[in-house]
Amino acid sequence: MLKTARLTLVEIKLFAREPLTAVFALAFPVLVLVVLAGVFGNTPDPTGKVWEGVGPIDYLVPGFLGLVMASIGFISLPVHLATYRERGVLRRFRSSGVTPASLLAAELCVSVLIATVGGVVIVVLGMGAMGAHGPASPLGVFVAYVLSAGCFVAIGIMLGAVMPNAQAAQAV
Repeated sequence: MLKTARLTLVEIKLFAREPLTAVFALAFPVLVLVVLAGVFGNTPDPTGKVWEGVGPIDYLVPGFLGLVMASIGFISLPVHLATYRERGVLRRFRSSGVTPASLLAAELCVSVLIATVGGVVIVVLGMGAMGAHGPASPLGVFVAYVLSAGCFVAIGIMLGAVMPNAQAAQAV
């Protein structure tokens, strides 16, 4: 357990050193949300034909929550794991006593933490500055968020496991 906690802290530091991952996970969804909020606003269509009578931001905020999770699962995590394999880091982990379960647990923790930070930024910005309405069932949203984040991280780990190198993982 101590090795997993230490490895998680190291992985968080490594994430902070990768500006491209931080941009795609945190800044890009916020930037696109701000642009689309400026274009569409959050006023529902009075006829109810567009956006089904709900403001556009109420649709966009959940979509960008998914974008944050997808950018972690499809961009960051597979490239990170494939780079570890390519550089021999996984072999060194194994020889130093770090189990695959510890590595996967650390990657899971870091990925969910990053996705949660990005998600909180999106929700706070959407609800606070852009007038998005809160969910009817916050508990349901939380459960769906946890399941979705777990699924995206699992897909990212699978992609990182089958991709031969970082370039292939980026291409996928």
